[in-house]
Amino acid sequence: MGVLAMTLTNKQLAFLHVLKKLNGLNDDEYRDLLEEAAGVRTASELTGEAFSRVLNLMETLGYEVNQREVPPQFGNRPGMATQRQIDFIYGMGRKVFVRDNEIALSHWLEHKFYVSHLRFLDRKTAGKAIEGLKAMINRKDRNTSRPNGGQE
Repeated sequence: MGVLAMTLTNKQLAFLHVLKKLNGLNDDEYRDLLEEAAGVRTASELTGEAFSRVLNLMETLGYEVNQREVPPQFGNRPGMATQRQIDFIYGMGRKVFVRDNEIALSHWLEHKFYVSHLRFLDRKTAGKAIEGLKAMINRKDRNTSRPNGGQE
């Protein structure tokens, strides 16, 4: 009797689709990559071991594979930032701080709010951090949409 292989979780499937979009793969390229790495044409047929092979192949081919896509989970803590706020801050931090985003985000939080890490944010400060990151993203978008990169 054979052992059933574990299929991927929804988060793992979503992660693959994020990598596909991040690396600009079209459907045919993506399916060819899945087939070469794991012998399947759709991610829903992947097992955990095959998932690792796909990630390794993507990395070998020079695609960006950042395995720290999932925001940290701190649970429900009274008075502290909600998981939804943390997820939102983490996601915006990835847009604002392209290089070493976790380190840069922690540095920014410490510099602006005297909080050394996401896990120490209270709800009120998390709201302020969200507004600050939104402003930074808007400023960045405004500058990149101008000729000369916003330089006058």
